[in-house]
Amino acid sequence: MNKTIYILLIPLLLISCGTNQTSISLSTSEQISEDNPSISPSNEDIGETIYCASLNGLKNDGDTVMEFINAGWSMAGGIIDDNQFKISYRDGTGFIKCPKFDNEDDSSIVDIKMHLTNFNTASNTVIGKTLAFKVEAINSTDEDNVVETHQYSHVITQEDYDNKAPYLIPQYSSDFSSGFYRIKFLSKYNRIKITMTSRVEESSSKGCNLAINEIKISKTK
Repeated sequence: MNKTIYILLIPLLLISCGTNQTSISLSTSEQISEDNPSISPSNEDIGETIYCASLNGLKNDGDTVMEFINAGWSMAGGIIDDNQFKISYRDGTGFIKCPKFDNEDDSSIVDIKMHLTNFNTASNTVIGKTLAFKVEAINSTDEDNVVETHQYSHVITQEDYDNKAPYLIPQYSSDFSSGFYRIKFLSKYNRIKITMTSRVEESSSKGCNLAINEIKISKTK
């Protein structure tokens, strides 16, 4: 039975304890401790690459978009831009799903090249707003079967604003070179789906979209 356990991360090295409210849920059959590597694996956990799906080459024109759709990408509720898909719908209908891939491993690490658009230039009105998204590991056969879910939910703090990026989210960079968001899944799956469920908005007409460039799956050692 798929079981989701909610925990409150209390970072020991990355930031000091305080008003930072990052909650993560991870589907597993075991209790997860606050420093469990299932949440933030070290580089020593990384093995060989199983699959890498990149949006490099994507452009907002019909022919290029169809190439990516025909390759197995699914996208909705967002903005197609050069080398990226910006998830903008906050009601759970904005998502991106990578193509199916072969995976026989019962545990693996997912690295997602992402950033939050407009956050690095936003006003301090974003403080107190909530960014939330979920990453689902899917066993895709005739229909999608979610076998594990990782949920990120974070209230923007002054520290996030000063750092120009929310907690654990890479800073904005036009080429996505500033880093990645890492998850460890403990199930066998063959697709990854990312859905935004709460959007940080500076005003009623300006918000911060979750831009996705690459999804890489690696073995664990």
